[in-house]
Amino acid sequence: MKNNIFNFASTFWQQLSGTTMGTPVACNCATVTYGHFENTVVIPRFKSNLYYYKNYIDDIFGIWIPPPTNQLTTWTNFKNTLNQWGLLEWLTEEPSKQTNFLDLTIHLQQNKIKTSTYQKG
Repeated sequence: MKNNIFNFASTFWQQLSGTTMGTPVACNCATVTYGHFENTVVIPRFKSNLYYYKNYIDDIFGIWIPPPTNQLTTWTNFKNTLNQWGLLEWLTEEPSKQTNFLDLTIHLQQNKIKTSTYQKG
């Protein structure tokens, strides 16, 4: 994709890398290529720590099981591994017993996963 020309605010730009934003193929390209990276690098490397892991286009939800030792180092390595693909950087939350994900608040209560509706304010 080295010859894409697009216009914005009466100016013309040549895209130098990546896929043109807003095109129907952009999301599919990102999903397929990052999915390959997840399946060949991220998941095999951290399989014992990922009780649950799902990628929803540009959001990831996971249930992280810390190792018995080197918990902080393993978590840091996981975050760094996520960011070894492409030019964008994943923003991660630290492990906790509650998070807001998409339209849900998800929390751990007495070893059960509970959910409630979440609305951004």
